[in-house]
Amino acid sequence: MTRILRSSLLLLAVLLAACQHLWPTASDARLFPSLEALRDSVRTLATLPDAAARTQRLDALWDTLAAHGDLPYLVGDSAGFLFRGPAERVRWHGSFNGYNTLSPPIENEGHRIGTSDWWLFPLAIPSDGRMEYWLEVNEGDLRLDPGNPRRYRMIGGQQVSELRMPGWQPSPWVEPRPGTPVGTLTDSLFFDSQALGYRVHYAVYTPAGYSDRSRPLPSLYVTDGPSYYHPEGGRMLHVLDNLIAAGKLPPLLVVFLDPRDPAPPRRNRRNEEYRMSPSFLTFVADELVPTIDAAYRTRAVPTERGLLGVSFGGLNAAYFAVTRHDTFRRIAMQSPSLYGMPQIYTRFHHERLPADLRLFISVGTLNDTEDHADDLVKILDAKNTTYHYLKVSDSHAWGNYRHTLADALLYLWE
Repeated sequence: MTRILRSSLLLLAVLLAACQHLWPTASDARLFPSLEALRDSVRTLATLPDAAARTQRLDALWDTLAAHGDLPYLVGDSAGFLFRGPAERVRWHGSFNGYNTLSPPIENEGHRIGTSDWWLFPLAIPSDGRMEYWLEVNEGDLRLDPGNPRRYRMIGGQQVSELRMPGWQPSPWVEPRPGTPVGTLTDSLFFDSQALGYRVHYAVYTPAGYSDRSRPLPSLYVTDGPSYYHPEGGRMLHVLDNLIAAGKLPPLLVVFLDPRDPAPPRRNRRNEEYRMSPSFLTFVADELVPTIDAAYRTRAVPTERGLLGVSFGGLNAAYFAVTRHDTFRRIAMQSPSLYGMPQIYTRFHHERLPADLRLFISVGTLNDTEDHADDLVKILDAKNTTYHYLKVSDSHAWGNYRHTLADALLYLWE
């Protein structure tokens, strides 16, 4: 009897919300206090004997959830991903499970709710989390989430759906601000490297107001440069302009290194250059740095020169920190991919690091390189090295790197 009464009350709540277009205010409890309550209500509606009434009420509930931004349905530390339609199988792929490329795979199967055409995939995700995803209906039919209007465009133009939990906070520095003085980014500049044995290219950012009579500037070298300044990537030009204009960051010269072969650019050399390559290290430290210092007004000292990288670029940054701290003393690693390179830990363990070396490490806790970064931080703690370690409820994705970029810059030059 209690179960019947509870189901009846839930059904009444659904009908009130759907038919009268009401929704609880911020001070009220959610319509469904849990995903289980939502599932129970849909299951109950699906058993209504009158087919027309059943369809009408399920439609009304779906429309009400959509109208109030409750697709997916977020409650506490859980997200309920929902799909409605004819299907034999529905799965969700996203940054939370490496788009279903991990081994062993992370569970991503949706389950039909009762006899309805609703599918639910519950996922535990911190209340301040963010992730990107799409869904697959049957086999191979990849779709954006039709109930979620929030989209995220990846580098290359691919769109995915984006989930933002209620406690997630975007960086306030990533969007262009009207009236903010903007810096200048050069076209591609070319360098024939003897160390590498081939031509490389890069671009240089100078802050607003820079001239050959400006005061010398600190400099930052950025691997995967085009991805960092891409509007669908790191949006780093906006971040730099905003931070500098706000007086949070000193005017900074930034060298964006491009790992792609200039001819043809579709060939990417990052896997060879960024995985602890002595030749790449020599190119940057002994060939490019002197070239930049000669061409621009820079503070040509290690304590005013930094390096930033993400993923394998983060591994490269760690390698530079432990190997060429005579040239770079400000190092930032975002989601460093240290797996397969145990020698980097050995180098940090044995190397005597200078006291003024500053290290920034950021990592996501949702299918990112957290374990690798944790192991490095243990060594840094044992050596009393100065560092800042930032963990966020995000994944191995540019949506993560973009929103933690300002944290890295501010720490390096606080």
